Amino acid sequence: MSKASQRSGQSKAQIARCYAARVGTAVLLSAAVVTLAACSPSLQLDGHEVDSKAPFLKQIEDQWRNDLGQGTSSTGDKAGCWLARDKDTDEFDRTAFCGPVRHLERPDAGVWDAYSFDATVSDKSVTVDNIGLKEMGTAFPANRQAYRADGADLPKNADQLAAPKAPPLPAGYVKRLGSENSIELKDRTVPKAGKIIAPNLQVTVTDVGRVDTISGEADGIMGPADGEELRAIVLTVEAKRGESSSSLDTPPVFSIQTQKGRKALDLTDKTFGGTAITSEPITIIAGVPNGQDAELVVGVAGIDQTLSLRTGERTSTTAAGYYRSSTTVALNKQFPTTQVTVGSFAVRHGVTFSKADIVPFNPTAGWAKPGKIWLQLTCTNVDYDKAGPNDWRYHRPVINISKSITFTDDKGVKIPYNEKDLPCLQDSYLTERTVSLEIPESTRSVRVNYAPTGSFSAADTGELFPKSGTFAFKPMTFTVTIPK
Repeated sequence: MSKASQRSGQSKAQIARCYAARVGTAVLLSAAVVTLAACSPSLQLDGHEVDSKAPFLKQIEDQWRNDLGQGTSSTGDKAGCWLARDKDTDEFDRTAFCGPVRHLERPDAGVWDAYSFDATVSDKSVTVDNIGLKEMGTAFPANRQAYRADGADLPKNADQLAAPKAPPLPAGYVKRLGSENSIELKDRTVPKAGKIIAPNLQVTVTDVGRVDTISGEADGIMGPADGEELRAIVLTVEAKRGESSSSLDTPPVFSIQTQKGRKALDLTDKTFGGTAITSEPITIIAGVPNGQDAELVVGVAGIDQTLSLRTGERTSTTAAGYYRSSTTVALNKQFPTTQVTVGSFAVRHGVTFSKADIVPFNPTAGWAKPGKIWLQLTCTNVDYDKAGPNDWRYHRPVINISKSITFTDDKGVKIPYNEKDLPCLQDSYLTERTVSLEIPESTRSVRVNYAPTGSFSAADTGELFPKSGTFAFKPMTFTVTIPK
């Protein structure tokens, strides 16, 4: 028979004797009840039988209790440390399990802290050294038997132990989390319409949820104020049209709106002294009364848009023009370069109406009035100049803007526009320019009539005919269909 089998047989026999002693007959002597004491099972390390009282276990337990954070851990009434012993060989592992315990930083983990240690045997005496935490919040191994010299079993219902309550943050606490902070997002939701579009800027929500605690604060791990819950929103901020959001004439302003008021947020990236809005994911938390909501506010040029911290969805109805099925209509309507000659005078012109943008904000004029929206007609490939052998003898032609381009809506009503905007037939050294119209949001189409018209005059008194007059190109018309 092998030594292991012999030890196994001895162990089972000892356990049987111990059990008999524990449930044995109670003897009444001199009016006193005496119960037979239980004997200790065998304990083995590296094949050597050691002192079953395991006095070294107290040294491990003292280390564990010393390591427990003040106010950040809660222990059960019968907390202590147990060895993990092989059920058949009595051999114990060099890992003890201490608990039950719940830690603030891992409230949903197991209730046992695993402590490793070095151990040596000398004449049944065990010396331990290098005691240290191996794993916080784990389970007692199912294939091992819990052992302690007093015979105590692992506490029942240990996993029902509650975690300690975190110290409260100030009421209405708001913060953009930094690298020093960490959270666990619970009740996580990915919004369907978690997006804000603003001039040259887009804010996209990737997650919202509840937070029990936040680590990395000056006072350690913290929780919500009494009567509040911590809501978290994770988002990205992206500059549109290839422009940095920091270069806007009207830079965005971010804040959190709660029942206690509005608190400003700084979403800039200070890395290397920069001030541009960061392109990295941003996490913001806010303390709100239980069951209530807070909003992320994005303000540009006096117009606010909002997102719910509870759902991540857009809650504002402002700047509705950004949320149409499309905000850009491709046109590519070409007015081919042609030349008009009036006697000695000649002028040439060509242009492409490349697209129309339907947006609520115009960088020059600002936000459209309530119930209105901007239609911005973009012109490219502009060619406009005097022509012919006498071009140098004439002044630059003067364009009659109001007669050269007109707009009517789907009801045939003429649409006014600001003639100070660069029309598409002027200044050919500009590669792109726009004409902006403010139209009702309900407009479904705009008809464009383009008929470049102007006047000319001679620059000298030589033999020119005529010395002054008017010119007109053949008109072109097309329709811009407005997306819903």
